[in-house]
Amino acid sequence: MRAALPRIVEDTVPAGERLDLRNRNYFPAAAGDTWTYSAVQGGASIGTVTRSVSSVSGNDFTIAEAGFGSTEYTNYRSSTEGLVLVDLMGNSVSAAARALIGEILEFAEPFYAVGGTRRSVRQGDWGRDADGDGINESFRLELTQQLVGLETVSLPLGSAETAHFRTVMALTLSPSKPSETPYTINATEETWWAPGIGLIRADRSAIDAQNTTVIAPYSLQITGGQVGGSTLFVAPPDGTLTRSP
Repeated sequence: MRAALPRIVEDTVPAGERLDLRNRNYFPAAAGDTWTYSAVQGGASIGTVTRSVSSVSGNDFTIAEAGFGSTEYTNYRSSTEGLVLVDLMGNSVSAAARALIGEILEFAEPFYAVGGTRRSVRQGDWGRDADGDGINESFRLELTQQLVGLETVSLPLGSAETAHFRTVMALTLSPSKPSETPYTINATEETWWAPGIGLIRADRSAIDAQNTTVIAPYSLQITGGQVGGSTLFVAPPDGTLTRSP
């Protein structure tokens, strides 16, 4: 029998002076907010994706992302630490694993120093017997994130100084049978967030430990939306273009 992975619940943060840019509102999420994106793969459009705030309750809110024939819901909480993923894996994992994973900080505010790596690890009992030997498997979930930098990016109208993040999530399932090989999926997402707008671009991909493609690389590139009751990328009546802060 392969030894079970020990239980770990660990969050580590990088050294360095933090950047307090909360007044720029990089992560707006009010009732009625919506964003529309062109999904691009290999330089060609493969469809349209919409993100919307589907519910708000106090500091909790849900983002619904619709595209490619399905809708995914992600639950968040705005906290004094930043933007928290309330239930990362949801019903896709056992109750035991779900409880162990708990809440994970996705975007810290104030931001940590550019280039520093923040890491969250959740490891332990998977809560299910996947290989049929009567013993639960174990798992390791590791999320790492870097603020790549503050970058000026062109928008459908004007430009903005965006916050560019690189987030990598690795999930490993470790079977109890020694004859079964542990399986790992690494998902990478590069995101750019604009003040008062939110997510303007996301580059996504996923591979397994053998470098086999799980999710072929594609991008979401913003084309429109409505945030805080205002329609995005509409020129003012005098035709003057303004640069976001």
